[in-house]
Amino acid sequence: EVSARVLAGVSLEWARSIAAQMAVAPQKEQDVLCAKQCLFAGYAVLCHSYLPLQTEDGKLLASAIVTFKNGLVLGSPTIAKDLQRIDRMCMNVMASRVLDL
Repeated sequence: EVSARVLAGVSLEWARSIAAQMAVAPQKEQDVLCAKQCLFAGYAVLCHSYLPLQTEDGKLLASAIVTFKNGLVLGSPTIAKDLQRIDRMCMNVMASRVLDL
């Protein structure tokens, strides 16, 4: 439990740090950074499939979901295609956890 919770937090922090990089990166690097950010946020979502949710977990999960979905919507079509499998797995986590939130 603890390691999954820590991994979820670290993954979301990595996603947030990439957002800071995106703010100053040249346009040609934006797609790669967006894909990385989306991937790390997806990992944070997936970590929650194994945790009994606590209040802080719900906040982190919601933030990870928003970051992940924003990356799919706002990124290039290639990102959404490349991350389809993780998207499906994240959707399963969201569906199984909706009543726990």
